[in-house]
Amino acid sequence: MKKLLFFIALSGFILGGLQSCQKIDNEPLKSQVLTIHLKVNESFTFTLPATEDDDEQFRVIGQANHFSQSSIVKSGSGEQVYKYTPALDYSGTDTVVLSNESDSNSNNGGNNHCGDGDDELATITINFTMKAASDSGN
Repeated sequence: MKKLLFFIALSGFILGGLQSCQKIDNEPLKSQVLTIHLKVNESFTFTLPATEDDDEQFRVIGQANHFSQSSIVKSGSGEQVYKYTPALDYSGTDTVVLSNESDSNSNNGGNNHCGDGDDELATITINFTMKAASDSGN
């Protein structure tokens, strides 16, 4: 009887320990919204926050609609940089959404793992407004 109680208690401890190591997927992502005003044909660059894991590199998840360049590149020092240039002579608004959520973070890949709790998942929404020099205050 003591062995059975010991086994039940040990099983509960092990299962409880495994449960506490599972990544909670329903935590909200940290998000940031930038509003950028550009002149027509003016370019914009933004150095993205550093990530510790190659699986959490930023990527475009909502592409801009009116661009000649909208991409993430690595700088000479290894930083991720988002570069945007509007379509030639485009005047109006545009939006891009960037995220560093990896596929393994979004569904946990069926793996249980204990992280250090410092996963910095983020979404960055950049809203652009391009105005021609002749557009005065509108």
